[in-house]
Amino acid sequence: MERKNAVVDTSSGKLQGSCQRSCLGDKYYAFKGIPYAKPPTGQLRFRDPQPMEPWTDIRNAMSYGSISAQYDAGLKEVIGSEDCLYLNVYTRNLDACSRAPVMFWIHGGAFLSGSGNDDMFGPDYLLTKSVVLVTINYRLGVFGFFDLEDKVAPGNQGLKDQVMALKWVRNNIINFGGDPDNVTIFGGSAGAASVHFLTMSPMAKGLFHKAICQSGTAISTWATKKNPKKVAFQFLDALNCKQQDPKVIVEFLRNIEYTRIIEAQQTLATPLHMLRGDFPFTPGIDDQSDEPFLNVPAAVAAEEGVQVPLMIGSNTLEGLVLLRAIRALDLIDINRNLEHYMFSNIEKILQRYNLTLKDLRQLYLKNDLISNETLHKYLELLGDILVTENIHRLAKIQFHNGAAPTYLYKLSYEKNLSLSKKQLNTDIKGANHGDELMYLFRAHICDTLNLVQLQEGTGADRVMKQMVELWTNFAKTGRPTSVASDLLPLYWQPVGSDVILRYLNIGEELRMEKELNIEQRYSYKRNDFIIH
Repeated sequence: MERKNAVVDTSSGKLQGSCQRSCLGDKYYAFKGIPYAKPPTGQLRFRDPQPMEPWTDIRNAMSYGSISAQYDAGLKEVIGSEDCLYLNVYTRNLDACSRAPVMFWIHGGAFLSGSGNDDMFGPDYLLTKSVVLVTINYRLGVFGFFDLEDKVAPGNQGLKDQVMALKWVRNNIINFGGDPDNVTIFGGSAGAASVHFLTMSPMAKGLFHKAICQSGTAISTWATKKNPKKVAFQFLDALNCKQQDPKVIVEFLRNIEYTRIIEAQQTLATPLHMLRGDFPFTPGIDDQSDEPFLNVPAAVAAEEGVQVPLMIGSNTLEGLVLLRAIRALDLIDINRNLEHYMFSNIEKILQRYNLTLKDLRQLYLKNDLISNETLHKYLELLGDILVTENIHRLAKIQFHNGAAPTYLYKLSYEKNLSLSKKQLNTDIKGANHGDELMYLFRAHICDTLNLVQLQEGTGADRVMKQMVELWTNFAKTGRPTSVASDLLPLYWQPVGSDVILRYLNIGEELRMEKELNIEQRYSYKRNDFIIH
């Protein structure tokens, strides 16, 4: 039922949204910049999110709230604000009786950048189906994950922001036509790791009912810090702060302009840091917190398994995302000192599979040097360590300990605009990290760059419709396919083995395929090694 006056009640007050039309011609309601917690500024900097105070007038919800403070590499300046705890709701129906499935999106960006706004995450494609889409901003970098392993700065504020946003959904989404008892959390990259973290946290229990991890998990090499306190003091050195007392440190930081803090953070986010997957501020254990998000290591918590229906997957050349960092470094030196350029906790993976770094290099590159001609092999190595290894490890855990089906996918289709490849100015074959997002969301940044995203009747248009159908089916029922159709001419079978993994290949056509778990693949040595 269409409303001309898009005013909705929430627990904090009334909101005025707008009626819009998607690029595909569908009408929907948009409510942008909804505050779900108090601005985490001043004395609230580094504290857990606090409940939003109510307002009396009708609040305008027609424009986006500020994004989290972050460094924009293109502009070479700090953008966004600390006052960033806003979410957006897109819905086709404001009738509280409609109770449509809710899809709650968590953006990626190495826990350092990004937002839930429509420059990257427009609702046009998903809202061809009867779902309610919620996208959020949360505290990034030092503001969301500063961790002194102390009560005054225990870390994980960014993840607690996500929990607060989920609580807002539970309390309010019915007034936007959504079903609070049918919420699917999904995210990409660091957003996917966030989704996995949420499935493990007692704090988030009962706030969602299904989960989708796209190219990331909480057990990724880059998703947690092994020594967050050490990183915190490296950051403080960049601010010329020599204090040791956590209370004094936090008070010092609360009196510094946020732009200066982000600039200091950038000293820990160089191309070398990015290539090593050594993101400066990430989630971790916050057992010193008054209300911990996670009081055991992610690797330990993950062994319990995700206890809701789970969809996980990756793209065929995830390592391509590191091309810009590689270009900023010296290939000759990478060859000479590969250990220095590998992921910062690569030793854990090598120990797990009884490999040396020399073995790993031999498995992918044989006797070749890393060069422009062999770059694809190097990117395969990086992508497998960055994404594939931990996804396969999670699939194995799910096979043994998951209480609900786990569906595995791989995107291989690449005959469409890849925004990331355009920005990287490369034509290297393979679907890059994040390429699947172009089929789920309309990125308005493409309009700004005069790039055509999807043309009706093309293969890319078909892939978009297939992925939207699969993702929204999963959100509705916990099963991505139920009955065969012209669009989805097969049944997506869940993981049925921890050794031979069956997955949906999203390519020129949809196909169920199988591959060895990387654990088995890494059991081959040197020339016997098989890369699928």
